[in-house]
Amino acid sequence: MSAGGKAVCPPVRRHLTPKEFAAELNEALGIPGFRCAEWVSRQCADKRIATNRAFKGRHLIPESELFRMLGVKEEAVR
Repeated sequence: MSAGGKAVCPPVRRHLTPKEFAAELNEALGIPGFRCAEWVSRQCADKRIATNRAFKGRHLIPESELFRMLGVKEEAVR
């Protein structure tokens, strides 16, 4: 327990496919169709977007990478 009395669990982190990543990025920016899954895959291959190293050969992108690209420092606990 924390000093305040309630224990706070960290938010659940998830991994996104390139298609999901592109959709979330487009939605966050408010520009439909701005980025596509192929663009995301190329960025992953060029190592400009970090992927989960446990899944070699597949691009599973941590949710934190989306926050990094959007400039979000910390996500609020939901």
